[in-house]
Amino acid sequence: MDVVFTWVNGADPAWRADFERWVTVRPTDIGPDACHPARYRDNGELRFALRSVWRYARWVRHIHVVSAGHTPAWLRADDERIRLVSHEQICGPTDLPTFNSHAIEARLHHTPGLAEHFIYLNDDVFFAQTQPSTNYFDATGTPLVPIAPRSVPRRIEAHSASCDHSAANGIRLIESDLGQAPHLRPRHGPLPQRRSHLFELESRFRPELMATAATRFRSSADISLPTFLAPMHGLITGRTRCSPARVDELNVDDADLVARLVALGPDTAYDAFCLNDTERVTLGPDGTRCITTTFLHQRFVEPAPWEIRPSDVATSDPGCGVRTEIG
Repeated sequence: MDVVFTWVNGADPAWRADFERWVTVRPTDIGPDACHPARYRDNGELRFALRSVWRYARWVRHIHVVSAGHTPAWLRADDERIRLVSHEQICGPTDLPTFNSHAIEARLHHTPGLAEHFIYLNDDVFFAQTQPSTNYFDATGTPLVPIAPRSVPRRIEAHSASCDHSAANGIRLIESDLGQAPHLRPRHGPLPQRRSHLFELESRFRPELMATAATRFRSSADISLPTFLAPMHGLITGRTRCSPARVDELNVDDADLVARLVALGPDTAYDAFCLNDTERVTLGPDGTRCITTTFLHQRFVEPAPWEIRPSDVATSDPGCGVRTEIG
């Protein structure tokens, strides 16, 4: 059983040069949040997300880190447990460079050497306590998906978030294919997948998924394959079931952020959590970026064996010193 992370380093000079080149000729129908820095900002979460796998999910075979070709400065690329995967290995050459996470996700199942059973996580998703693999796959290998209590908004406007557009598009595909529409949505957390199921859906919805894979920036026509279409299509067809895992979803600008971080300490009742970056993040020693950075340093202290050197307390935010405690 494998894990796949997607990661982007928006400060990488080569990546920035490509972004600045293509953003000047971007189409007019891109998503309203497609070019916001929150889409591409590297807050250093990946190191701690990988630590959470090492600490709490030792049954994982390989961790695949999918990026535009970046290698984190702290990562030992020669560790056999880590597989660095570039977009060039999974995406079509005419579709690159891409700045659309939906396009990259539409091709994750093409990752070389990927296990049939794998869990997909963004780099802001963390395991929070020792995990049995049965939180995500049952004894027959059926994926178990954490489901959110909230539904996709009934009314999608032009200015709606691109994730809501992609979910609504997925609902239309599922309804046209199966005659039923899902009412809920997966949580933003660990999402188990069967590689063969993704290939099956790619064949079933080839025009829509090829169009998504070819779209350089998020658009209102995107399909989110592993984060909505696959799990929800699977729930209706019996290919997936609901997970018992408890997953907390936080935005870094939540008013109760500190209290919720305290509840995610070592004795938490949650199995996993997401620290979602937003357009309203604040910097500086009292800013939300510093608060979450401090929390991650304190929550995941022990370096994983694939790190070149132990983590220090440096961050990318001037004046952001790590606090003695969160709370």
